[in-house]
Amino acid sequence: MGNNQNSKSIENVAFNRSEIEIVRDTWSLLNKIGLAELGLGLMTRILIEHKEMKTMWRKQNTVKNDVCIMQNYNEFINPNYSIKAHGEKVFNTIKIAVNTIDDLTSLYQFLNQMGYDHYKYGTRDHHFQIMGEALLSTLSEALREKWNDKTRKIWIKLFQIIEYQMKSGMERAQRENF
Repeated sequence: MGNNQNSKSIENVAFNRSEIEIVRDTWSLLNKIGLAELGLGLMTRILIEHKEMKTMWRKQNTVKNDVCIMQNYNEFINPNYSIKAHGEKVFNTIKIAVNTIDDLTSLYQFLNQMGYDHYKYGTRDHHFQIMGEALLSTLSEALREKWNDKTRKIWIKLFQIIEYQMKSGMERAQRENF
């Protein structure tokens, strides 16, 4: 994520059957782990590696311990509910993307509106790089031996679509003076 691919290449992206199958198969494995657990791990990683992101949530001391072993993060932190809930929402959004990967028009509309809504919460372009890196790390850890170069490239492709469409919605919100 955070790539500067031109808009035409992102707008005309399509997934072939093999790519859709890989995304949905790996998603099935992630779903077994649990979206709330994955989301908490994702947000923990972000808040430890990017302390400046803490200000986006009401309670700034959500991560009290800078040392965090991701496999055992519940032992090291007592997360604030909004952080845990937001992490789960991120994975629920990915779930929608996975479920509509073969209907990109619907996916684009959903993501564009999500970007529009996120602009008023303070989300800006540079946050996508942070989120993208954390998502890839989280998926890599969760999928372990199922995570390979091909899988990584397909997930990056999906995240680039999410990023591009959300940024389009954010631009629309900015034009409308949010």
